Amino acid sequence: MAIWAAKIAAKLILGRLPYRHQLLRNLGMFKHGQMDEAAHALKIFNLHEKTAFPAGFPAGSSVMELGPGDSLVTALIAKSYGAGAVYLCDVGHFASNNIEDYQRLAIELHQAGLENIPNLANVDSVSEMLNLCNASYITNGLEGLRSIADNSVDMIWSHSVLEHIRKRDFFKTMVELRRIIKDTGRVSHSVDLQDHLDKSLNNLRFSKSLWENDFFANSGFYTNRLRCEESLKLMEKAGFRIVTHEKGQWDSLPLPREKMHPDFIHFSDDELRVRNYSVLLTAA
Repeated sequence: MAIWAAKIAAKLILGRLPYRHQLLRNLGMFKHGQMDEAAHALKIFNLHEKTAFPAGFPAGSSVMELGPGDSLVTALIAKSYGAGAVYLCDVGHFASNNIEDYQRLAIELHQAGLENIPNLANVDSVSEMLNLCNASYITNGLEGLRSIADNSVDMIWSHSVLEHIRKRDFFKTMVELRRIIKDTGRVSHSVDLQDHLDKSLNNLRFSKSLWENDFFANSGFYTNRLRCEESLKLMEKAGFRIVTHEKGQWDSLPLPREKMHPDFIHFSDDELRVRNYSVLLTAA
């Protein structure tokens, strides 16, 4: 059996277990990013912050991370940069609730040269840490986004997150982000279009009816399979202006066309070869 097929079978089974997220995270499966590693978290924040504000992060700015995953360390980093408010928005409660994890990260960030990191030595809980950083952890997806005020956030960013938004919710999510971002704000996304099984395009083997059903979509390896140009058009339709975008491509198709579902045969080779892209958006 191919590696990708074995991984699908394993994740479909394990994804149904009680307390599956913590169990599979311990096994190294379904880990939501690497934001529980200080150097990586700082690198990713810097990437998006410098993309959004090349002249420097404006003090007092409000920041939103879409899809913080396993860690809320962005609250500490953004606070050290002088953020006025921080929103950490996800579709579930995936982040560590152990204050010792964040105490360690605070020390490591300070050692990495980041100044003004909040002192967590006497902080007893993650909720207390979030209050210290004026940060909100929102874990109910679109409903949570709708609770954030219009025109209230200066910077929104995501890293390897947009591809996981349910296809049915993608445009609605873009509409909410456009409503939330200030007219002078910036939105930076990095998107990974590889399948999250074997770093190929094996997710294009399946019909829409199978791939989009809840059984598949809730099992940890779901991607919405929107190609780059489709996603960019939906962003523009939601009211964003594309300032810049860059693409990374495979040299050749990683999956032969004859193995793809007919739903995808109308795409050009150039579009199918896009493995990742980054985009900077502003209000149109």
